[in-house]
Amino acid sequence: MNIDFEYIGVDMKEGKNVNIVLKDAYKFESIQNSSIDIAISTSTFEHTEFFWLSYLEILRVLKPNGIFYLNVPSNGD
Repeated sequence: MNIDFEYIGVDMKEGKNVNIVLKDAYKFESIQNSSIDIAISTSTFEHTEFFWLSYLEILRVLKPNGIFYLNVPSNGD
């Protein structure tokens, strides 16, 4: 596939493939409104006390008709 894209890694601390280090998990200050086509979150929401605030920030930065992929571990039941 010949797809042109830009990856932006976001985390709470510096690391491999991290482009933006957040000061606050609930405010993505350096990401503009409606600027992201696809947001992917894997195994993070279960570690966030007020996960709905992060969710609202993801909705804010997503473009209209943007895609949000959320993956959280199951409890095995």
